[in-house]
Amino acid sequence: MASEIDELEINPFYNALQTKYVDMYERAQECCYILCIPQSQSLNPRLISPGFVETHILRPSPYFKGQYMTTHSANSKTLKLSDDGQYFTTLQGFYDERTIRVLSEELAYNKDYKQYKVLIIERPFDPKYEKVPDTDSVSHKQQMHTPKITPSECREFLKCFSEHREELLRLDNSIDYFCRHYMVLPDYLDDAVARLEDISSLALADIVKNLKFPFNADSKFIEILAGTLESYMMDAVYYKVFPVVRQRFSKDDQLLLSKCHKLNKVNPQEIGVKEEFSCPLPMADGEFDAAIALVGETDVPKRKRAKWSKEWFLQLSKSGHTKLLLELSHNEPSDFKNFLRMDIESYNELLQMVEPLIVKQTTNMRQPISPAERLSITLRYLATGNTFEDLKFVSAIAPQTIGKIVIETCEAIISCLHDYIKMPQSEDDWLKISEGFRKSWNFPHALGAIDGKHVAIIKPPGSGSYFYNYKKFFSIVLMAVVDANYEFIVADVGVTEECRIEV
Repeated sequence: MASEIDELEINPFYNALQTKYVDMYERAQECCYILCIPQSQSLNPRLISPGFVETHILRPSPYFKGQYMTTHSANSKTLKLSDDGQYFTTLQGFYDERTIRVLSEELAYNKDYKQYKVLIIERPFDPKYEKVPDTDSVSHKQQMHTPKITPSECREFLKCFSEHREELLRLDNSIDYFCRHYMVLPDYLDDAVARLEDISSLALADIVKNLKFPFNADSKFIEILAGTLESYMMDAVYYKVFPVVRQRFSKDDQLLLSKCHKLNKVNPQEIGVKEEFSCPLPMADGEFDAAIALVGETDVPKRKRAKWSKEWFLQLSKSGHTKLLLELSHNEPSDFKNFLRMDIESYNELLQMVEPLIVKQTTNMRQPISPAERLSITLRYLATGNTFEDLKFVSAIAPQTIGKIVIETCEAIISCLHDYIKMPQSEDDWLKISEGFRKSWNFPHALGAIDGKHVAIIKPPGSGSYFYNYKKFFSIVLMAVVDANYEFIVADVGVTEECRIEV
């Protein structure tokens, strides 16, 4: 779950190029020189100067292939890049010969769309610009770089950063919301994992965004922080998630247990191991017995159910929304459409299509929730975005059951309607759309009305500024085209704002 940090976003030298030394930066771009950016943790920001900048902007040597010269106006220095491009060697003009590794390479483009390189290097070319840590800082750094194992260690570590109290409070609120409202199902553990990853990644991004130097440039510290947040979260959701995980893999556990029982007390001779390759390990026998006991443990104790369902849930015909929908369909069609964002005819048509996929079997214990109720509560959820906890008061259905109904019904709708949004296939199809715009809207020569929405996302690892939009957050674009009757002819999601439509 750890989020990868973009070195260029936090590097003090790269930031100085874009703010304080803009002229030198633009000159390097114009000439397609190589920008060598020492990684942040090796830099002392106070030593960044024009001389530092000239030392780390390189131009090709006119004399020897594979050699580069600094951009000093006088007394240029020379470096050699290895044939595999993995390291630089300092040559003429430097105090001594040093080898500097190239950690990563990025390609960029100037205003004329010409390509130039940006190299992340492990440290400055000249040792006088390097950061020299003192003894106290080394000790503190070692402490910050020590992985936190137990829940108490994780809590104490996070409490050290009082300046991030608001971010940690948001994390606690997100965990509490997950535990209260999200239903963890054995067959949908991947969805639970994705939600927990989102919570962890968002919390890490919030904290890293406000970290101060040198922590924001310390990739090892950020890795430790990410692991600590994960451990802290998993401890908080343990009793919510772990029983379901055990339920999902109970058959695998039983299979493992049976194999362990078969192997228990087996001696090397019984399985054909030569005597010279076998030796007594009493401690291993004890560990093996403990493992069998652990796998064979009973599930986490469950609270005895006091009753099958809440009393008002059982009065579904009186308090549910089925009777309300029936009344609206007969007397107030406009309110029916407002309630589900769908008119009665479309609703009945959709119900007829999905009913075979969502109908449940009647048992001797109770009547199942009908397909009409399943479809209507799903449409209400999609129309309003209300929580399952809110929808239970409208539907008289438990929020855990609503979560399962929504997933199953959405899958059924996708299965039935995936062929309904189609691009026009011929010239006549396009001409019909154009004629529709002319007749309905007095807008000739139009082939569709297009609009989009920025859907906020957490920055994908290693993506740099690829998903960063003009509104100053990371997003993908939901784009759709409709005809003159508001009917979709194209829908797409997943591109960035860098993509452009050319006519």
